[in-house]
Amino acid sequence: MSRAEDVNITQLIDGRPFSRLATLVLVQCAIIILLDGTDSIAIGLTAPAIAKSIGVSMASFGPIFAIGQAGVMIGALLLGPLADRFGRKSLIIGATAAFGAFTLLTAFCTSYEQLFLCRLLAGIGLGGVTPNAVALTSEYAPKNSRSAVVALMWAAFPLGGVCIGLMSSYLIPSFGWQSVLIVGGIVPLIVCAVALVGLPESLAFLAMRGHAGPTIRTILGRLAPDVPTTGDTRFTVNEEKLPGVPVNHLFSGGRAVTTLLLWVSCFTSFLILIFTISWIPALLRANAVSMAQVGFAIALHSIGSVVGSSSVGRIMDRVGTYSVLITAFCITAATTAALGFTVSSFWQLAVVIALSGCFAGASQAGVIALTAVTYPVAVRSTGVGWAFAAGRLGAVVGPLLGGVMLLGLAHRSYSYGGGSAGADRRGRHGAVAAP
Repeated sequence: MSRAEDVNITQLIDGRPFSRLATLVLVQCAIIILLDGTDSIAIGLTAPAIAKSIGVSMASFGPIFAIGQAGVMIGALLLGPLADRFGRKSLIIGATAAFGAFTLLTAFCTSYEQLFLCRLLAGIGLGGVTPNAVALTSEYAPKNSRSAVVALMWAAFPLGGVCIGLMSSYLIPSFGWQSVLIVGGIVPLIVCAVALVGLPESLAFLAMRGHAGPTIRTILGRLAPDVPTTGDTRFTVNEEKLPGVPVNHLFSGGRAVTTLLLWVSCFTSFLILIFTISWIPALLRANAVSMAQVGFAIALHSIGSVVGSSSVGRIMDRVGTYSVLITAFCITAATTAALGFTVSSFWQLAVVIALSGCFAGASQAGVIALTAVTYPVAVRSTGVGWAFAAGRLGAVVGPLLGGVMLLGLAHRSYSYGGGSAGADRRGRHGAVAAP
């Protein structure tokens, strides 16, 4: 602190252990990320029943999977930069409320068009949640543990898959597929009410934007009650406010190459993850795997991802960021390819799914953590949001790629078997038959 009446927010947070307020931020943001993690798996698990309900084939669900991810991409591109101007908290709450409302409405869709629109709007809400939750969590974490804290928070994303996978195995047989989406819509609305009261705005953001001292002093009283402040206290950070359009700064200051590499890494990690969790349920059901086993398999994938996500941050700090990420990506590719050779044995498939989830989660969480520590406070939500949007572009491509492959397999099987015989062959072997 340069003068008695000055408080440097950066030095204050970096110079102290992880605080109780930071823990509160971590937990609340992790819960919100957990809800994000339930979304893709929930729609994947309910897709066969929804398709039957509205009278469409599973092969036509590729655009439905994709539009949800496209909505997330749009939300990240638009709402990330808005948070660097208006704050993290308000965008988190508004985006979570939108996601919850349109997920709830999805349960009552009666046509393909309604489903398409609800998935798009729910996705836009989700897109505004993630970059701001990552930015807010990182801005309350000390610098020496920031990567580990962000990666730990991101572990809630696959944990959401564990929760929804296990929950759906009970809810769907007992109450129908609508129950999964009803619960998935109501819970975010409850979380919004809690966050409205308990979630603080970023101190670093407030200080950088020159917001009123009373607001900062109130939050600072929760973070560091032993630090005296008065009405004349000035609050500063170690970084400067950057002028102009936030996106431009992702390519200035020597960050251009890093930005592009982060985008490619996010694209790849999300493509593999969403491709797997979107289509594995339908393909398992087509191979006569029970709904309970499907839920169990997806839960295993998510448990593996939780393990990988929660541990990768500390490993990166100890071993090295790039060596860990390269290794994780290579093993993810190998285990994902192995899924195609183990579908005949459920237990072999379960082991490979768990390993695939572990390394996919590690690579994804590692990239998210690296993104959070790469960009300064002034453009952190923008940087995370645009990298996240690149990831969601991969998540759009993944389901569409699965749909194209499924249609191609159906066409090849039809040509091979000839007319109704080919259809009978597909039905017996379950290669592409709708669940």
